[in-house]
Amino acid sequence: MEVWHVENVVPFEPHGEGEVFVDYPSTEADEHGTAFTDNDHQIYLRSAWDYESTVWHEYGHILNMRAWDGSTGTCGDCPGGESSRNGQDGWSGTELEYPHKAFKEGWAEFAKMGVEAWPVSTCGSFDDNESTDVDDWICSADPDEYPNALHRVTYPNDGKSYVRDVKKLLCDWWDARAYDDDDGNMEGTGDAFEASLYSVWYNLDQMWDWVSSRSGLTVCDYTDYYLEGRKSAANVGQDAHDDYVGWIGNLAYNNGIQCDLSPNFAGGASGAHDEAEDAEDRVQDKLDKLDKLKDHYDAYGPK
Repeated sequence: MEVWHVENVVPFEPHGEGEVFVDYPSTEADEHGTAFTDNDHQIYLRSAWDYESTVWHEYGHILNMRAWDGSTGTCGDCPGGESSRNGQDGWSGTELEYPHKAFKEGWAEFAKMGVEAWPVSTCGSFDDNESTDVDDWICSADPDEYPNALHRVTYPNDGKSYVRDVKKLLCDWWDARAYDDDDGNMEGTGDAFEASLYSVWYNLDQMWDWVSSRSGLTVCDYTDYYLEGRKSAANVGQDAHDDYVGWIGNLAYNNGIQCDLSPNFAGGASGAHDEAEDAEDRVQDKLDKLDKLKDHYDAYGPK
């Protein structure tokens, strides 16, 4: 995918190896009932396939697997299997899933949105929680407290179990500050944070080696790595760390996700932040681009 590997210098095979193949039409997908990705190099599409966004979603699983040593991790405590919460078969963006399944599919959905939207850094109207369109609303809040949420929800931390909310959090993490939004029905000051598509992927890649257990990883492990690993007080200083905790806490609450975070109303965290303003991230992006050009030169000669 040009968007991920050329425009945003995400390594094609950081841990996985070889080309990626698409089997179409696929009898396996027809029997499976839907398109699916079996490993870090093979996508299967149904014979009735007629929309390219399916490939972009499935490629999101490839990105996930190649960041995580060829796996999307195990589901953890998931009776009946990762797609069987509440006795259902398959998954839905607006139905309660096991948290690991929600993160896995939420990432793939975000990867699709990144390709669809490029070069504009936004997931568009989908990410507007204040929209009058029910299809844009978050899925996880007490309806008595948050009337703009769907009716089939309970309490805020259920957000980590909804594919749509995970997808919306990742969209907010990436989108440009021109698309900041603050759902007045939710606690906190909303989304005032911005990071590159490469940076959003980098968190996914690095969290795999940072976590103490790889069983049942969720979006909360993603935020935990970023705040307690990449942007820990030891790495960036206490004041900067506290600001990151505030920005990400507000962003998470804006999308109905708690993850042991709290919305922050004070200090630098009440303002906006573009991660690209950090010297560390600017330097890292430049180094990654140089490495990418070197790899291309070694393989093909001058670009």
